[in-house]
Parts: sequence; structure tokens; C-alpha cells
Amino acid sequence: MKIQDIHYKVEGKGPSIVLLHGFLEDMTMWDEFTAPLITDYTVVRIDLLGHGKTTSQDAIYSMEEQAEIVQFVLEKEHISEAVIVGHSMGGYVALAFAEQYPQMTKGFSLFFSSAAEDNSKKKTQRNRVAELVKTQRESFIRVAIPNLFHNEEQESLQPWIKKTKEMAQKVSTENIIASIYGMRSRKDRIHVLRTYVPKQLLVGLFDTALDQKSLQKQIDTANNLDYKTFNVGHMGHYEAPEETFMELKKFIEKCFY
Repeated sequence: MKIQDIHYKVEGKGPSIVLLHGFLEDMTMWDEFTAPLITDYTVVRIDLLGHGKTTSQDAIYSMEEQAEIVQFVLEKEHISEAVIVGHSMGGYVALAFAEQYPQMTKGFSLFFSSAAEDNSKKKTQRNRVAELVKTQRESFIRVAIPNLFHNEEQESLQPWIKKTKEMAQKVSTENIIASIYGMRSRKDRIHVLRTYVPKQLLVGLFDTALDQKSLQKQIDTANNLDYKTFNVGHMGHYEAPEETFMELKKFIEKCFY
């Protein structure tokens, strides 16, 4: 991994927030949230390994390796601590970061994400998808992306489905597979929820990408956790932008003030 290939953007001034995108996304997924945040905060957005403009050629992108990239960027920018916000896979990275660099973690938000490892059924599913992508990348993207959105609202969400598909199209077959293997192999980090650093969990009641029963167990076991549910799927930043932004902003303020 060549560190100079990491693509990121730093905007605004004030206490620091890191916004991490999910699988098949890139930093532009946070465009609508970044503009109102940079008046009060330094916002760092990073394209994770194999996504956006960050190039890499590893066979597997572990969450620990992704967390090292976040740490590298913060160090390079002389940022000693930050609130880490991660959507989906970005949440897995946020957890790895909080575990590896607790002194740099002012708080973290699992933005439609989970602290649990994949169960055996999900691991098998990931292996199947990785095989499928080798020969049917286009149809995988065409089918997988709409499924992330609440089924009954898809018609009104078409512009966001289109944008998400466009982000996904930029991720090569090799990078899709390396990311799938990284998510499949990630550690269980429910213990990180029991630490006393401020944390947030935003949950979509119609999110089929995550195990709802597992999320409830995580809520029950966590310390210092703010959680909120929304009538959305996995893509709350597009499905309920105002409500999710307000909750996120409230949490960030709590971490710093």
C-alpha cells in the first residue's frame, strides 16, 4: 500500500470530524452534510481503499488497514482527535479506529452500521457475492444498490439511487472483491460499544443490510450511546437527510461542548 495514493479532502475550521463512506461509495456521499458542517467544524473526508480516487491493489482491505489510513491522514493534517462518523462499512472502520487509536477518538457515530461481525450465513453470502462479481459486476450493481433503499420509497429516491450506482461504477471488480473479503473477515467489536467514549447508532427500521435483532442487542449492551431509529432503509443520508443530519449534528456538539 502506497500512502501517497490516499485521496482525501479537508474543509472548514474548528474541532475535527471525519466522515467515512460505505461500501461502493466515495467521499461525495457526504456532500450534502459537509456544507452545513464546515461553518463550525474541520471536516475531513477520505476515500477508503479501492474506492473513489484512492488507488490500491491488495487482495483484501481489512478494517484495521482502513483505520490506519484514517490515522495517517489525521497525523498528516496535525489533527490530534476527532469524531469519526462512518456509514455502513465506514462504521466498521470507525470501530477499528476507536479500538486502535482511542486517544484520537473524541466519539464515533455508526451511521446505519453495526459493531457485530458477520454471522456464518452472512459470510457465506459474501463469498457468493464475491464470486458473482467476477463475472456479473454490472448486474450486481444494478440489483444491489436499489435494495439498500426502503422498498416502498424507491420511486421518489431515484436520483439518489442513480448517484449511488454511479459511485459504485467507479469501483473496479478487484476492489469490490477485496472490500467484500475485508468486511467478511472483520472482527466483532461489540466490546468497543462498552467503552465510555461518546457513541451514536442510527438505525433504519427497513434496513435489510443489517441484522435488526443484533442491533437491539448492541443497544442493550452499550455504554454512553445515543441511538435513534428512522423509517428508512440503509441509506438514511438520502432517505431522511434533514432528520439524520440533525441527529448527527446534535451528537457532534455533545462530543465537543
